[in-house]
Amino acid sequence: MIFYQGFINFVINTKDLKNEIVISVVSYINTLPLHYGLKKAKFDLPVRFEIDYPAECARKLISGQVDIGLVPVITLNQLPDSYTVSNYCLSAIDKVRSVILAGNCPVTQMQRIFLDDQSRTSAALVKILARQLWKINPEFQPCTVSSVIGMNKNEGILAIGDKSFAVANQYKYCYDLAFEWRQMTGLPFVFACWVAKHPLPDSFIKQFNEALAYGVSHIEEAVNDYAQYNILSKEDLLSYLQHNLSFIFDEKKKKGLELFLKMVK
Repeated sequence: MIFYQGFINFVINTKDLKNEIVISVVSYINTLPLHYGLKKAKFDLPVRFEIDYPAECARKLISGQVDIGLVPVITLNQLPDSYTVSNYCLSAIDKVRSVILAGNCPVTQMQRIFLDDQSRTSAALVKILARQLWKINPEFQPCTVSSVIGMNKNEGILAIGDKSFAVANQYKYCYDLAFEWRQMTGLPFVFACWVAKHPLPDSFIKQFNEALAYGVSHIEEAVNDYAQYNILSKEDLLSYLQHNLSFIFDEKKKKGLELFLKMVK
């Protein structure tokens, strides 16, 4: 795993590239500014985007179906020779709101926790928090969040992404995992970053970062461009993107990421 401070500078034989660069992007609304920047960009090389949920982004990158993926960071442990190709990520400095553990009892009383099957990173995070912060040893059971109805009193459910906003309103107790990680470590948490399995031209990486920078610096325009507000109101979506999420992949976030990867079992 290699982190880069700025743009990547590679000397590469371009005949080894495919006819187009395929990029897998997460479908959740937390990527709205990134989508917006990429949509506005003009690349010198042909580019194709595929929209996926986080675990599918990871699977496609690992299998070589895509060249770049916005992947759950736990994927980095499966890709020791991969490259982070961007100065941008999906992270939270404090509360993220869209990665939660919910239930009808305090977390210290949870005996079983259902794990959203769409991201392995959040599942690994809740296990770390259970072991090291909450000091509990519950049974963990993978699930599709929509299939879990009427949990027992001593059960909890991990929900990520857009569905977490609805889940948070259904249960008496709700724990924000980014906030809990911050309480335990004092560091921000990185949920996903842009990763490639093989080197790409430095000119493309420069344009890619510039596109993401444009989206992150024009969040209000991105929200105005978004046609659906069935998950959050326009005002709440803007607040979520500007205050709960953090997109710059800085040194504190890299430190938090490195600690998380060491703690994963």
